[in-house]
Amino acid sequence: MIILAYTMLNGLWHGGRADANQIYSNIRLTVESGSESRVRALFRTKNDANYLIAMASARGGLRKLDVKMIPAPPGWEQTGAYWAIFSALQDVEDHHDVIVPVTEEGVLLAEYDEQQLDEPSMVKVKADVHLVPEESRVDVKATLSIQASNIAPPIFRLNLPYTLTKFAVAGQSRPILKIDTAYTIPKPNDVVRVGGLIIPWTRENKREYSFEHTGMIKSENEDKIDLNTCYLTAWWLPTIGRQPIPQEIT
Repeated sequence: MIILAYTMLNGLWHGGRADANQIYSNIRLTVESGSESRVRALFRTKNDANYLIAMASARGGLRKLDVKMIPAPPGWEQTGAYWAIFSALQDVEDHHDVIVPVTEEGVLLAEYDEQQLDEPSMVKVKADVHLVPEESRVDVKATLSIQASNIAPPIFRLNLPYTLTKFAVAGQSRPILKIDTAYTIPKPNDVVRVGGLIIPWTRENKREYSFEHTGMIKSENEDKIDLNTCYLTAWWLPTIGRQPIPQEIT
């Protein structure tokens, strides 16, 4: 199996580079196989896959993961040629979606250090939350403010059940690009919704970001909204990295 995965990529190299669509297809199909050993063989070292395997195990197994791949976002190109995003329906923020940089040759590197996505020193979020218990639905309008910082543009997290319906940067609305099954190259100023991430496709780092999102939240033992219960814990407000953010909710 390990030899097969290598052969698939090796046969697709062009001048030292593999085709991005084929790299993505190989990663996705390997994860869908459910084989831990095959997934580890995609990485530069087998131990680089440790957290991905742990997260998948906690969320129902490798076959439950949603796998997407995009170019490394503007300002983050030093991490690798591409980012593979491994997502699952997360609970209580005990785990998180995994960002794995990928080389031009299709080799997966270690998970990108989450703390490096959380460098703005002061972040706060204000949210207007509307609950519709009879539909198990929540509608959210949120504004996230960031103190000026000389880092790359922020990467936001928002759990899979939530549909991003509107996004604005410093009051200016931006088009939302939802990454589905194909490898996609976003356009400048797109707002990329990929797995449990939201990525403004720009090198600019602004002070204010506005979100509107909605979600149907109904599960047996995890987050839920019904006529008797409202239990929201897992990445239901946009966040940066995995650090606590001061919240003002109405």
